[in-house]
Amino acid sequence: IQALGKIKTKYVLFASNDDLYLKQGIFRALNVLKRNPLYSASRGAIRTFSVNTQTGLYGKLIVKNNLYEYSSINENTADARILEFISKSNGIWHDIIRRETILKAWENSKKYNLNNILLHDLYTYFFVCSKGRCARGKYLFMLHQDYANRLGLDETYNKSEFILSDLIRNTNMGKRFIDKICDLSNLKFKKKISFKEKFINSFYSDYINPRIEKKIYGELKKNIIFKIKFNLSRQFLSL
Repeated sequence: IQALGKIKTKYVLFASNDDLYLKQGIFRALNVLKRNPLYSASRGAIRTFSVNTQTGLYGKLIVKNNLYEYSSINENTADARILEFISKSNGIWHDIIRRETILKAWENSKKYNLNNILLHDLYTYFFVCSKGRCARGKYLFMLHQDYANRLGLDETYNKSEFILSDLIRNTNMGKRFIDKICDLSNLKFKKKISFKEKFINSFYSDYINPRIEKKIYGELKKNIIFKIKFNLSRQFLSL
């Protein structure tokens, strides 16, 4: 919040040390925001890459898949965009965002004591898309490096779905998070109650549960592969 308070530009763009932005991509994304006041965030396509050595520092560049797959968030109302974000749940971390929007999101997060990084990030994303549409172009915007010890593989992020589920079900902070997201819908009392039910159902059915199932399935695949390798090695040793 203090850093954003020192920035005087209308727009901000966050970068980690494994994010390599492309100048022309930045200009294209920025022009969307300059020309369209209905948009609060903008970016192009982000391609993942790696370097085929053990250190990941030098060697042949291998360009992989897109980091995010989903299209723009284009609904006309805040409540509809919040639900659309769940079904297209790409993060907004890599977007160009209006400075005042992200600053207000962080000030709110601090005021509401959303002091878990996962809830804070999610509140930020919902806040941004509640304030405007989020453009997702097909032009190349950034290269994002994939390597063995990146932060995204840290346990906090790697088990984020399980942590979020537990926080929302069992903590006051989780319940407060849900209430504050519903406030972003800009709906009146009765409609907000209905929206809250839709939001919780969608959040679990379209966001939490598919990710948990994918990870469990992935672990099962790893176990099956291990068993196959183990059985093959036993057969080889018995020859």
